[in-house]
Amino acid sequence: MHGPEITPPMAAREPLQDSAPLALAWSRQECDQGDGEQPGCGWYHGSWQMLRYLGVFHSILSDDDFFLPALSRLIDAGARRILISGAADYALLARVAAAAGPYLQDMRVTVVDLCGTPLRLNGWYAERFGIDVEVIKENVLLYQPADRFDLICTHSFLCFFNESERKRLVDRWWLNLRPGGAVLTAQRARTEDRQPIIRYTDAEVKALADRTQRSAEALFQSHAVDPQLARQLAVDYGRFHWTYLIRTAQEIRSLFENSGFKLETFAPPGQAQSVEDAPGTPNESGSVRWRILARKLED
Repeated sequence: MHGPEITPPMAAREPLQDSAPLALAWSRQECDQGDGEQPGCGWYHGSWQMLRYLGVFHSILSDDDFFLPALSRLIDAGARRILISGAADYALLARVAAAAGPYLQDMRVTVVDLCGTPLRLNGWYAERFGIDVEVIKENVLLYQPADRFDLICTHSFLCFFNESERKRLVDRWWLNLRPGGAVLTAQRARTEDRQPIIRYTDAEVKALADRTQRSAEALFQSHAVDPQLARQLAVDYGRFHWTYLIRTAQEIRSLFENSGFKLETFAPPGQAQSVEDAPGTPNESGSVRWRILARKLED
């Protein structure tokens, strides 16, 4: 079996063929399984890597032409202590490792998340590739490290918080960075949406399930994912997935500027985006993921 590959010049190693089944199994042990009314997070952490493995979602892959060069420049400039603030899996750690090059042995990476499944995946990845990683099960809104970081990374994370929580999160990032440190992230603005909560419609859930099943069937000889399992994972993902609306780019810009950051990069993808944007949310017209590099100014 083989997983999707990222084109040169810089490639993040993601052995999804090995880790996607582990993520599914660990989600049944580590995740909150819900209480009947609230679904917990098992549906998300159990399905995410499998859906990426089947090419249903590209997510961070479509931002690699921004993330990988930016990470490389920041690490070359001296960033060694890095916080991954919230993680669906090890995708960001893989990109830090790819960008670190000869500095990999000097990197000290911390991953903070509320759930044990992504933390376990990051620990698995770190052991496999020889990376110094600390995993911490904690609410990122409350996390206070003993030493501040050079760089904080996350991807499509702000939309999991309501408006007041988003401000608290960005304020917390500012506090947890050393002077001169930076936040590297990307976040979607959905200009055509109006509802405060973004969900899949019933028709979109069915379309996602159909697409996932077709992919599993087409890739069965190489990927060996049961099409019915793949379909059920997609159904659960579509039924339970929701995020808060962030409607305009200005909302995102203001979050960082009001917390004291200087935006060095704040831009949508260019025409030369190397991988089509296939997001893990309903993709309405006018939806654009903004790429962000925000700097905490020196004291």
